[in-house]
Amino acid sequence: LDVAPGACLRVASAPYESPAIVCRKARALAEESDVFTYKEIGRSAQGRPLPMLETPERPIKMIVEATMQSCEPVSWGVMHLAHWLTIPTTRARSLLDRIQFALAPVSNPDGVGAGLSVTNAQGEVPKFGINDLVEGTRPAPLETEALWNYLLELKPDASLEVHAHFTKEGFTRSIGMHDKASMPEHMRAKAAAIEDAIYANYHADPLDNRKVLIDPREPEHNVYGDRYVAERAGTIRTFLQAVPDSLESHAADVREMVETIADALIAWEDQNR
Repeated sequence: LDVAPGACLRVASAPYESPAIVCRKARALAEESDVFTYKEIGRSAQGRPLPMLETPERPIKMIVEATMQSCEPVSWGVMHLAHWLTIPTTRARSLLDRIQFALAPVSNPDGVGAGLSVTNAQGEVPKFGINDLVEGTRPAPLETEALWNYLLELKPDASLEVHAHFTKEGFTRSIGMHDKASMPEHMRAKAAAIEDAIYANYHADPLDNRKVLIDPREPEHNVYGDRYVAERAGTIRTFLQAVPDSLESHAADVREMVETIADALIAWEDQNR
């Protein structure tokens, strides 16, 4: 790039959308549909909202979060899912009848707004803040605290963290979850149902989607706070990391993963009534 003196460029691996626009779109969708309620679960250090779109309360609960790693903006896919759920189809309504969805299209708005990699405006890394928050080892980022408090209030059965992940050539998507063996025993059957559904949809031969289990008993995995999310909120964490070649393919990826997990939760509940 030929950059003139004094010029400032922002170079992104994916198109960034202003957090203010994301919030505006989320509010508009809630106002225009009978499906969602818009709320703000907190504010960032620079005063930006942390938006959440909620569907009506149901016995099964699922949260879909844009990753706090702000270099991977995924508001497009989360909002696509939100719009899809408002379409008056039997498929969408059957999910809404059984599951309460909570959708967070942006979770580190200061980081996205400034085009940062993984930090917020304070230089903190919100994604790695849950352990510090629970253990009291250091002040937690405001974004982390807001999401943690929301998880404790909602107690979702499952969460999906969405990434638009760019890495080595040939990588398409990486799909995984918190290793069920490291969860409290009463959660393992439900986790097995989700894991089986993910494996059947994404990892059956000859598919080569990368498979990852996050085991917080390993120090390099413990930074994510999954152990506390399982123990305190009762939530099974899953994630989707994909390399989208377009906004459309990213949106399709998010919907596919959400439907996979949602169907597994419904089947599990039906078997355990």
